[in-house]
Amino acid sequence: MTAALIITSEQNSRIKQVKRLRSKRGRVNAGRFLIDYERDLQRALRCGYTIDYLLHCPEMAPASRLDEVEMHQVTPQLMKLISYRENPDGMVAVMRSRPARGPLELGQSEFNHVAVLVELSVPGNVGALLRTADAAGMDAVILVDCALDLYNPNVIRSSTGACFRDNVFKLSSSEAIACLRQKGFQIVAAAVDGATSLFEL
Repeated sequence: MTAALIITSEQNSRIKQVKRLRSKRGRVNAGRFLIDYERDLQRALRCGYTIDYLLHCPEMAPASRLDEVEMHQVTPQLMKLISYRENPDGMVAVMRSRPARGPLELGQSEFNHVAVLVELSVPGNVGALLRTADAAGMDAVILVDCALDLYNPNVIRSSTGACFRDNVFKLSSSEAIACLRQKGFQIVAAAVDGATSLFEL
């Protein structure tokens, strides 16, 4: 852990950056995103993500035991300002993003069990389904025609960090169909008002 600054002003450059990273545009432009929960941070690190720097409030929680990480102290007031959660965990990490994995990476992957999620638009729902797919042991999750940012704070929180795994892909519907057919999958779509039962297929 590098020597810490003590940040007390909203005008500090790091605080300004963190505030910008709360928006999708800010995350995309900077190639960075935020994690404000220790459990999610540990999972991101296990998945190979890199920390730029970490802001920590000693009044709220003990410092993370991370070697060679740039860490700075902030006041409780600033921590409440920059945290996405209503009850801050006492830390906010600025992480380096990775490009979304698409058809090329999917084509190079081997899998037997895949969940395909189509046109999802609510971050919390995406996160919950990623978490469920992870718990169910899916080899891959394909998000089809999904404009959502996987680094949205609600996706991260609801997925309990499953969004950081390298088996999550974003494709268009045509890309997904072509890739799955190439790998020998039968394409079956589910609809609430469908006339055929799943058990009749």
